[in-house]
Amino acid sequence: MADYLLKEWLTLDEAACWLSDQTGQNYTETSIQRALNTFRLPAHYWPTDNAEIGLFALTLRPGKSDWRTSGLTPLPESPLHLDTDQCSLSYVVDGPVPLPNYELFSENQARHFPRPIGIFTPTGDGELNGCYRIDENERPACITTGSSQVLIHLADLQEFKEGLPLPPQRPSHNLYIETSRLAGTNKTIIRSRSSANWFSYPDAIKQADISDEKGTLPVLRALGFATHVIAEIGAHLDAKETIASNRKNFMRGGKPNVSAIARTLTKVASDLRHTGHGTTGEGFQKLLSAALREVE
Repeated sequence: MADYLLKEWLTLDEAACWLSDQTGQNYTETSIQRALNTFRLPAHYWPTDNAEIGLFALTLRPGKSDWRTSGLTPLPESPLHLDTDQCSLSYVVDGPVPLPNYELFSENQARHFPRPIGIFTPTGDGELNGCYRIDENERPACITTGSSQVLIHLADLQEFKEGLPLPPQRPSHNLYIETSRLAGTNKTIIRSRSSANWFSYPDAIKQADISDEKGTLPVLRALGFATHVIAEIGAHLDAKETIASNRKNFMRGGKPNVSAIARTLTKVASDLRHTGHGTTGEGFQKLLSAALREVE
């Protein structure tokens, strides 16, 4: 039996168990998928490998940009013929990403396309936008690479239960822009978050990965603060650098750019002849992301 107790974000299996216990009826993962496919239950995408997800303003390749006159909005889940060099990163997404087209996304998730798959994200500005993984050059990368989960927020599941036996269709959650100030500093953080009323992050890293040794948590917090220091120093250096290609880009949207810092740490580790598990860009990125969550 799935363990959903004290969880804000539930997997499909956990959602089925919760609903079964609440109603006395037998719900399965297939039942939950049916609700997602028919737009009766909102879903979210969550990368379990700590990948950074960005909201991009999308530009299609020449000859593929007639969607404005056709009246048909292209869906990044399809995928699209993107001109990735012209796509611009608008915001880094904080937390799970609303998944408005679950069925199309799940159908294409297992397929191998030469073009990146994304998540359609309407912003109300009349432009074409979508969420993708952020690659090392801050361009959109396929969101289905790496590991991820489809999650359901507990409040959405509770509302779904109230509408049984046949809940009405519900619109997906949207992304909104949030501006906040880091406690104890004058630094402003700008990020994009789901409109779901959520408070805690889903589990992205197994607890054993970051806290299996006594005293790990204080070290993790120290690393989180150090990451902010690195980002601030990098931002000061970049402000004095006139050649764009020489800039560190350790700060992005008022927050530490984890992927850029991780790449630099990888180079330092290589120069010092440290190789193996934990010294790659992915290993450093997971650790830095976990550390930042302890201090933000």
